[in-house]
Amino acid sequence: MQAALRELASDVAGGAEVPMALDARAAADGPALYDYRPLYRAFTEARADRLETLADYRQAIDVLAEDPAVLQVARSHAPNVDSDEAAIRTAILLPLVVGSAEGAGDFSFDDAVFDQMFDRMLNAVAQECRSFTAFAPLIGVRGPDAVLELGQGVRARRVQPLELAESWPECQGLLPERYGLARDRLLGLELDVALSRDREAELPDATRRVTRAVLALRLVLGGPVATGACLFERLDWEPRAVRAMPASVAAVLPGEPVRLEASRVALVRALADRIAEAETRGGAVAVALGRWSAASGAPVAAERAAGLAACIEPLLGADGAGAYAVAMRAAALVGSTAAEREEVAAGLRAALRLARPDAPLADVDRLAVLAGDVARSVLVAALDQGADALALGPYADAVLLGARPRPQVVVGIMRTA
Repeated sequence: MQAALRELASDVAGGAEVPMALDARAAADGPALYDYRPLYRAFTEARADRLETLADYRQAIDVLAEDPAVLQVARSHAPNVDSDEAAIRTAILLPLVVGSAEGAGDFSFDDAVFDQMFDRMLNAVAQECRSFTAFAPLIGVRGPDAVLELGQGVRARRVQPLELAESWPECQGLLPERYGLARDRLLGLELDVALSRDREAELPDATRRVTRAVLALRLVLGGPVATGACLFERLDWEPRAVRAMPASVAAVLPGEPVRLEASRVALVRALADRIAEAETRGGAVAVALGRWSAASGAPVAAERAAGLAACIEPLLGADGAGAYAVAMRAAALVGSTAAEREEVAAGLRAALRLARPDAPLADVDRLAVLAGDVARSVLVAALDQGADALALGPYADAVLLGARPRPQVVVGIMRTA
C-alpha cells in the first residue's frame, strides 16, 4: 500500500499530472460554482501494470487470498474477472490506494484515512448482508422534497450536486445536461437492496426495475419523463458498474415537464408492479407497452400520433375489431362526457389514418398529444385488468352500452380530451 503510494507520488513529483474533472455546483436559481476534482482512479489505473511489479503487491495478494471471507467479497465485487488475483486487485487493493489518495488529497500516506478505508473493508467482510445500490438521474418531472416509493424497490428523491460528487463520483460527465440545476432535473431514482452472504444471492436487475418505474411515471403523469443515458451501481463500498439505460426510457421526449404529486405515487407503485407481471406473462399488454414506449419517442408528430393510436389495437381489437371499433371502445373507456367521447373517437380515427399514404392533412401535433393520452389511459385500464386484459374490448363494449361503468383507474389520466 505505502509502496504503491510512494510510486505514484514519485510520478507526480517527476511532472506527471493527475487528470481533473470539472464539477458544477449551483442552486436552480443561483450562479454556478465550479470545482476541479482530481481523478486519482484514472491516474492509478494507468499505472496498474507497474504497481503489480512491486514486492509489496505480491505479498498483499498472498495474504488476502488466504482469507475466504475477503476472497468472497473480492469475487462479488469483481464478478467478471478471470482469476482470484484479479478480483483482489480490482475490488480491494486498487480501491484502497484510490480511496487513500482521495481522502488525503494527494498520494501521501495518511494513517487516519487508511484506517477509515480499511475499517470499511473489514465491515464489508464481517457483515452478514451486502448492500447493493443503484442510481439513475430523473428528468422531465418536478416533485416535492421527500422520498417517494415508486415500486420495485425504486424510490425518487431530490439529489444535491455535492452529494453526487461525493457518493457517485463515477457519474460526472455522464449526467444529462443541466442536471441538478434545472427545476425538472433535480430528482434521482435509487434502488437499495440488502443481499444475504449466506448463499449466492443474485444481484437485482437495476436497469429493468428503474425502467418499470419510469414507464409507470409516464403512464400516470404523461410528459417527457426520462432517465439519463446511464445507471450507476455500487456494491457495499465500491463502484460496481455503469450500465446503459434502454433507449425507451433514456430518450428525451417532447412536451412540458410534469409534477409528481404525493397523491399519485400509490398508482405509480401499483403500475410498476403490474408492468413487471406483464413482462413475465407476455401477451397483449406486453406488446402494447412495447409499442407505446417506441412510439412515444418518435421524432415526427405524425409518426408519434399513428404509433400511439396503433399501440392500443392489441388490447381493444384482439377479437378482430377494426379501427372504427377500436376508436369507439377507447372513447367509451376514457371519455367522461359525450363531448369527450366524440373527440376521442374522431381523433383516434384520424390518427390511425395517418399511417396511410393518402392520409389527409390534419393537426398532427394535437393528434399526437390526444393519442398519447388515450394510449396511456387504455394501458392503465389494461394493467388494472391484469390477466383479463384480453377481455378489455368486450368490457369497453359494455361501458359503451351503459351496462358497466368505465374503470375508475383511468380517471385523471386524460389531460386533453
